[in-house]
Amino acid sequence: MMAMDAGALLLLASLAIAAAPAAAASPQTPERSGTSAAAPAVTAAPQPARWALGVEYRRDRFDYRFNNPSSFNTAELVPHVFEQRYDADNIWFTGRVRFMLGHRALETEGGITATAIGVGSDYDTFYQPDGNVIVYGTTADTDAWSWRAAQYVGLGSWRGIVFRAGYSYHRDHADFRPSDTTIVQTKPPSSTAFWNTDRESTISEVHEIRLGLERTFAHGPSWRARLTADVAPTTLARLTTILPDKYPDPVVFIAKGLSINAALHVARQIGRWHAGATLSYAQAWSYQESSAYHRKALSGGVVIGR
Repeated sequence: MMAMDAGALLLLASLAIAAAPAAAASPQTPERSGTSAAAPAVTAAPQPARWALGVEYRRDRFDYRFNNPSSFNTAELVPHVFEQRYDADNIWFTGRVRFMLGHRALETEGGITATAIGVGSDYDTFYQPDGNVIVYGTTADTDAWSWRAAQYVGLGSWRGIVFRAGYSYHRDHADFRPSDTTIVQTKPPSSTAFWNTDRESTISEVHEIRLGLERTFAHGPSWRARLTADVAPTTLARLTTILPDKYPDPVVFIAKGLSINAALHVARQIGRWHAGATLSYAQAWSYQESSAYHRKALSGGVVIGR
């Protein structure tokens, strides 16, 4: 919880600092008397592309919850809830490039992980006609890996704040290892377990159309910090569950919601190179609990680029 509270503070700081008034501009040189001809316009040289590569550790928790009629040893369908939760902590290898296209500033970023051991759970709850409640499922180690990509475009600036829009895609893949599956019933109370070797794989895909702002601060000729904050009110999360030993086709459910992302980038210029650190936070909520997606993630890393 403390890690997530730190992430929430980062988001609030991003919004507060970015909204703060910009430093006063240097006074304009007064126009000389008797001079009527306007000074020739000066066209700024295009900014060179800047790129960075990095490594970060991401503490990542996400879950899905869906309501849909199903059955467990009954002829008719009964109320049913299934929930999946994942601890998807991993080391990410990231890349970022910022460049100009015409008069627009663009930024492309992405990342990928190696396969790591995570933890996943998949539980189904059935509300039987006789009042019995059955919970069937497992918590198991998973072989998990992820990748993500995002594209941003600058929309303009005001008092040092740059407004931007972007699209982000995040994909998590998990293969469940064989594990104990439990069946817990309330009427009569009972609990059984068996070793389950059925194959199960899941794919989580999250699409975000983001609107945000950023602000850059310079301290002397070498140090630079950049704060970004984005919101995606039309987040779409798609969960695909693949159970080839039970069902011929994948099971797909979709949840919609709101997500926020905030990041702090600090870098020091060393000749033509720059090196620095990053801290980022992400959180997602759903608009309805009958088809829900939630996420909390906090990451920190180091970068180098030019």
